[in-house]
Amino acid sequence: MKKSIFLLVTISVAFCLQSMAQGMGWVNRSEIHKSIPGFLADIKMIDSMQVVYETELMTEGQKLQAQARDIVAAYDPQPNENLAAIKKRMKASDTMALNAIFQKDAALDKKKQNYDTKLQQMQAQKIDPVLTKIAKAIKLVAEEENLDAVYFLEDVSVGLVYINPKRNFTQKVIAKLKTM
Repeated sequence: MKKSIFLLVTISVAFCLQSMAQGMGWVNRSEIHKSIPGFLADIKMIDSMQVVYETELMTEGQKLQAQARDIVAAYDPQPNENLAAIKKRMKASDTMALNAIFQKDAALDKKKQNYDTKLQQMQAQKIDPVLTKIAKAIKLVAEEENLDAVYFLEDVSVGLVYINPKRNFTQKVIAKLKTM
């Protein structure tokens, strides 16, 4: 009796897993992105701009920090002495120079905000609409194929040992994108 119950449970679980797998599919994100003219170039352009901006801001920030350290170091700061106490001992010209560095640092923060805004606008104009269109195409294909879930292969491939190539809906999504 126990063997038949175990066998029945095993068959039921296998049947459930098989039926669940029927409602699953996958797509290759990189193939979809490659199929959209100019999309990868837009991503690379935004990424390279971000790298340039980050490098510029980091370089300028490091220069300002070095300048401030040099001014403060000339006054041999004590271990528990704060900046306000050090400033009291500074010559007026050094205090003004340090304040100018602080103003440049504040301007650098503003510059960072402007760069971030520019990158966000570019993302919103060039990338987000395409990603929305891709999501819509995937949803339409999923509905047509009666799929419960569609995965990006790149997101799940680390844990996969095998994936059924018949469940690859990448080309159908690319075809759907061309009609949208």
